[in-house]
Amino acid sequence: MKILISGFEAFDGDLFNPSEELVYDLSKKDHPFELFSVLLPVSFEDSFERMRSEIERVHPDVVLSFGLAKSRNLLSVERVAINWMEAQRPDNLGFQPRGERISVDGPDAFFSNLPVNALAQASLEAGVPTAVSNTAGTFVCNYLMFKLTEFCKRNHIRSGFIHVPMRRQLNSSLEDGMTPESLALGAEAILGEIFQPKIREEAINFGKND
Repeated sequence: MKILISGFEAFDGDLFNPSEELVYDLSKKDHPFELFSVLLPVSFEDSFERMRSEIERVHPDVVLSFGLAKSRNLLSVERVAINWMEAQRPDNLGFQPRGERISVDGPDAFFSNLPVNALAQASLEAGVPTAVSNTAGTFVCNYLMFKLTEFCKRNHIRSGFIHVPMRRQLNSSLEDGMTPESLALGAEAILGEIFQPKIREEAINFGKND
């Protein structure tokens, strides 16, 4: 089984992005499946183009993307991406949509075809604060999830998106962010759940009988 994971580069003046750090940490570990990783630019169009190129190179069974949500203090397993772009600030290439559809002729939303409740529960059982989220926002993360889900459903690949909080600083409060160790523990549990026999078989055979 091949799983492709992605994280985002730093953005908005930050020195690093916790999703990039997480993907790097996961890539160094041993897994019972083939794990591939890619770092994406914080750019509406370029993020998906980079992801699509890597999917076409790797041919994964599952794609799982990670992105930063600074306002959250837990892992958020995203259920849905909406067909809308609206940015309070420009992306890293200066693009700032003020409110427009991602796809003029596309559906209003795409739902993840991974079992989001089971993934969140696996992370919770590992002791990591996690919840299913029904909003991926309207910035680059939502754009990527929408385009990725559209592409993966068309190409019989399972995919999902997870928002991660800021990394907890040494002098921060207990509610402020999450340690890299906790992020990795939750993500490992989620990957392990994806590799469960039933989900693994469904992912590998997804769409073959269509």
